[in-house]
Amino acid sequence: MKILFFDDAYTFGGAQVAAVSMAKYMQERMGLEVSFTCSPGNKRLIERLQQVGGIDVRHDGYSAKPLFIVSHFLMLWKLPGIISRMREAKGDVVIINMAGLEFGWLYIYATKILKIRRLYWLHNPFLYTDLLQRSGWRHTIDRIRDRLADLFAKTILPDLGTVSQSGRESLLRRWGLSSGVKVMGNTITVPPPRIRGEVNLARAVLNGYPAKTIAVVPGRISFGHKGQDKVVNCLPELERNSVAVIFIGDGEDLEALKKSCAGQPNVFFVGWQNTVSDYMQDADLVLMPSRFETQPLITMEAMYLNVPMLTSGIPSFEELIGQQFTANFDNPAELCAKIEWLCKQDRKWLESVYAAHLEICCGSQYQNGIMRILEGSK
Repeated sequence: MKILFFDDAYTFGGAQVAAVSMAKYMQERMGLEVSFTCSPGNKRLIERLQQVGGIDVRHDGYSAKPLFIVSHFLMLWKLPGIISRMREAKGDVVIINMAGLEFGWLYIYATKILKIRRLYWLHNPFLYTDLLQRSGWRHTIDRIRDRLADLFAKTILPDLGTVSQSGRESLLRRWGLSSGVKVMGNTITVPPPRIRGEVNLARAVLNGYPAKTIAVVPGRISFGHKGQDKVVNCLPELERNSVAVIFIGDGEDLEALKKSCAGQPNVFFVGWQNTVSDYMQDADLVLMPSRFETQPLITMEAMYLNVPMLTSGIPSFEELIGQQFTANFDNPAELCAKIEWLCKQDRKWLESVYAAHLEICCGSQYQNGIMRILEGSK
């Protein structure tokens, strides 16, 4: 079976990381032939695909950052290129990796014209208006995008899949349905744990700050999605408990985050990093205060690397790892007590717990889920 991925995003986020991991898994573990088409402007995605190796990577010829919704309605000129790429790749199944749903109609027309089986893989099913929490004309545009997404989704429901049961339930609630939407599963490709050298990367970032515990908070800096602002409210209590916090990533709320952390000596920023896992391995724990997630990849990465972690109590975290690693980020004292408890746990116990959960979410069930959906796609 030959698989053709399409990803039209102009940024590199969780959906793209997951798509690369799925492509690598299909190629190496399942013996499928995989090719990948993406925007030439998404250089981070292209670099990650090149690192994987063995995947035919092409550009779709569209590199402009879509600042305005009208630009997408004028993208009919892109349709011949999509059809040409699909015909050239001769894929048995086309997987369209969608960060959102509202502009997927191009792929509907292309796959219908060529009579190719298709699967729309929606990594993040949440509303733009909930996720971005913007105001003014941007909020209006987000509402329009949400409505377009809903209209489009109902036309592709038989071919729509997402990565987790909680993501599926979120979509069904959104549309008032009781059935539909496939669960495809998720996985992640991480480098093997590196051999620690003389320099501890996380400790080096502190530049001499005398913290007993180092916590990293990885992810795009987006208050409405990743919830870094909840950590900000805990910083004074964390400082009193000798906990330093390193934020890893960039995003729309980076400057607001830096401003709100001003004057806190236990906060550090390292920006976007290609090898987040190196910082995670050298830290004492990972904090994930997200407000929305479908199936969080950083959680899987922490499990692979056997790094202690504390998450918010949203359904997707509990589905993946259970309730014992959740924390109340709205109560600084409770959060610090949970950090102290977690850092005292034996790593072998942690490894056994993680291994059991990884086998469920990333093992044979993942492969079986992929095959069921690919064989049933239309």
